[in-house]
Amino acid sequence: MNAHMPGQVKSAVSKRHSYRWLRRSTFSVALLVMAIGLCACGPDNKAEVTELAENFLADLRVGAWNAATSRMHSNMQAACGLAIGLEKKVIAENIRPQAWTFTDISAFKHTGFIQATITTTDGAERHSGLDFERDDGEFKILSWRTDGQNLCDES
Repeated sequence: MNAHMPGQVKSAVSKRHSYRWLRRSTFSVALLVMAIGLCACGPDNKAEVTELAENFLADLRVGAWNAATSRMHSNMQAACGLAIGLEKKVIAENIRPQAWTFTDISAFKHTGFIQATITTTDGAERHSGLDFERDDGEFKILSWRTDGQNLCDES
């Protein structure tokens, strides 16, 4: 005869409920983590880096060097030499944009990246990449590469 003691039956049922609760809780936590992760790279970050890139390239197009510099990360400002340095480098490299098209945009909570095709003032098409990083809470342009060359390379 295989009789269970009253405490053993209750214990087995309680364990089953505990495991069920644990599985449901684990699943809920996993869903919450995924939802938070999706929020970190949501449309607001993408819109923010897109607007920043649009404004930066528009500033360069019209020669608003101080405005363009204000959109740059402090590390890029230091590497470029502020507005006068940015102007000299853009003109020397012949990469002053006339028009542009964004081909790929990625944005996360603290960083972002945009690939673009830029048409320069002399009509040449150049492939560019803009990297973004938060600086004092807002996105700033960390680097700008055109045809594989970093505009304000510190080397």
